[in-house]
Amino acid sequence: MAPRLGGRIGQGGSAEVFAWDEGRVLKLFRPEYDHAVEREADCAGAVNRAGVACPAVHGVVEVDGRRGIVFERVDGPTLLDQLVRGERAAPEVGRVLAAVHLALHEVEVPGLPDLAAAVAARGLAFPRGPIVFHGDFHPGNVIVGADGPSTIDWVNAHRAPRTADVMRTVMAVRYQALRGDQPGAALERERTARARVLDAYLTAFVDAHPTIVDDLAFWLTQAAASLLRAEPESADAGDLRALACGRHGEVEEPALRRLLPA
Repeated sequence: MAPRLGGRIGQGGSAEVFAWDEGRVLKLFRPEYDHAVEREADCAGAVNRAGVACPAVHGVVEVDGRRGIVFERVDGPTLLDQLVRGERAAPEVGRVLAAVHLALHEVEVPGLPDLAAAVAARGLAFPRGPIVFHGDFHPGNVIVGADGPSTIDWVNAHRAPRTADVMRTVMAVRYQALRGDQPGAALERERTARARVLDAYLTAFVDAHPTIVDDLAFWLTQAAASLLRAEPESADAGDLRALACGRHGEVEEPALRRLLPA
């Protein structure tokens, strides 16, 4: 009997996730993101086969005119769920996030596309690097399963310098989707929690790889400029503008100020 679509168990901007058959889920892409199906299936399959802790890929299917990827099911909360529910404090979330990211970067996946080559097609020049670049690594993309943390959402995966992926995580943790239209008290609570996660994450990562500070300013500039283009109304757009323009003295976030050159 062919698998049947079960209940929806999650959703994001590009896709919805449904129960599929036993031990599997279907990430069903929205029609406007159909172009990303093969890329994520290829990248997620490559990193899983290389030994990265992430769900296995079990093929691409079509349901009611929409295509999706069948993944191994990993049950458990995300690190973000645990933070929001108070099951882990922000500093612990940051430390766990760093530990998972550090382990991910130890795995070689030569089959991934090269980030430098990808941006060269747009007229940009980036340094090359061999590290697995997830591109959207944050607490919402780490599931805490029975066998340990598992990283999901590999559509942006490339090979790149280590600092490139770390600075993209800085953007995702501290600034991405930080809405300025929420009540002031709620905004300040969210900003504070994000800052505490970031501080613990960066402290752990710099302790493990002190040399990331050598090209931190370059990659922060790239990551901040990219996020600012996508989210010009960010609640902390001032920090993003300062980072994108290299005006380090104007950056408000203490975790970044202590690492940036004067």
